[in-house]
Amino acid sequence: SLRQKLRPSGHGGHGFRRQQKRQLHGVSIPQHRLTEFLWSDVCYLAEQGATPLSLCQVIAATPLQVAELANRELPIRFAKRIRQIEDIPGWHESQDLVKLRYLYFQCFSDLRLIDLKDHELHDLTVAVTRTKHRLNGAISLMMEALQELKDKGLALQESFLEPWLDRFLLSRIGTEMLTSHYVASMEGSSIVEKDCDPTIICLRAAERARWLCMEHYKRIGNTVKIKVETLPSRENPGNTKERHCFTYVPKYLYYMVLELLKNSARATIETSSSQEEIEARPIVVTVSANSGQVAIRIQDMAGGIPFEVAERVWSYTYSTADTRSDVWEHQGTPLAGYGVGLPLSRLYAQYLGGSLNLMSMPGEGTTAFLHLKRLQRDAREQLPLWHGEKCQIGDGMNFKNEFCNSCQFRDSCSEPLPMAVDPVDPVDVRSRSTPAPSAASSASTAAVTM
Repeated sequence: SLRQKLRPSGHGGHGFRRQQKRQLHGVSIPQHRLTEFLWSDVCYLAEQGATPLSLCQVIAATPLQVAELANRELPIRFAKRIRQIEDIPGWHESQDLVKLRYLYFQCFSDLRLIDLKDHELHDLTVAVTRTKHRLNGAISLMMEALQELKDKGLALQESFLEPWLDRFLLSRIGTEMLTSHYVASMEGSSIVEKDCDPTIICLRAAERARWLCMEHYKRIGNTVKIKVETLPSRENPGNTKERHCFTYVPKYLYYMVLELLKNSARATIETSSSQEEIEARPIVVTVSANSGQVAIRIQDMAGGIPFEVAERVWSYTYSTADTRSDVWEHQGTPLAGYGVGLPLSRLYAQYLGGSLNLMSMPGEGTTAFLHLKRLQRDAREQLPLWHGEKCQIGDGMNFKNEFCNSCQFRDSCSEPLPMAVDPVDPVDVRSRSTPAPSAASSASTAAVTM
């Protein structure tokens, strides 16, 4: 491989960045020749298949196994990202896209020039850490670039842009998970929690939404009410304090719930004429689960989604913010203000095999249903299937046949297979009525007053 042939002529984590020449089988080669080799390597690796991660693997892998996986997978994924940018018509007309493409090439080059020898991981750790820092603002740069093309009269057709962004952002989620897990592994921890408590995550997201409401609308203490409740499982219906813990990535769950609560809180406040009306329209978050899934329902009474925009809420080009510098949007999540928050939340859900859906009742409100895989062996990456530089695309939003669900690390999962599948799915909370906000409710309720 290239990383075995092209080795730094110096030593240390930053040595290969400072050298003007490299060693190839003992022969020093100029920097420009090395760059040519690396660009050729991009073309080759972009056509290779990425290996989907599973939570089985993430939990069971040793730090060395994680390092070997990162060293093998990250260059492939960055090469695909570079070629995907080149798929954009007129990409070279945008300075931001040119810059973003080069940023990915720098990350690719750093990683390809590392050879894991004698289990020495220092250089790889430096490169992965630098990569995370370098690409921290990559998606904001991407959205600015698309706006730049639009301003130049080179706006992309929505039929091309929406599936393109689906693939690009979903691929980035996978890269972010791999790099974050590697860094955490080097620190002796993990980004995955075996006992992730969705109720606790929802409470934290509700507190954050409370802060956002007070900050944006200048309301001290008096703002929307949010109730977080947990429904008991059918296996233990008498336990009103049961928690539905499962193996998941807490920060992904937090992001999704916060984004949904932001939308509901904003709609509730902006469609109410008084504080009394706001208090009479609480947002209710319900957590439920069965043996295979965890479900979270977020229900508001903000009047529903207008018919004229209902079909566009999942579009990356649609945003309810007045401007992209809107304080509410930027303080909520890093990508909001570009119309990315809600469709990105759906990608986070789909990334590990889950789903996010909305149901709107005109004149009443909107209900969001978030379903997540509960078993380690079922929660695995949904990666775009690449054929050369292209990805097979169905209808753009149906991921069922578009993504590869294979897991090469299934043997490392210690969880036994379930003996039987529940004949009735209790996690489908759509069939349940929301308990009235009272102390007599049979559900375990933790209320957060906004």
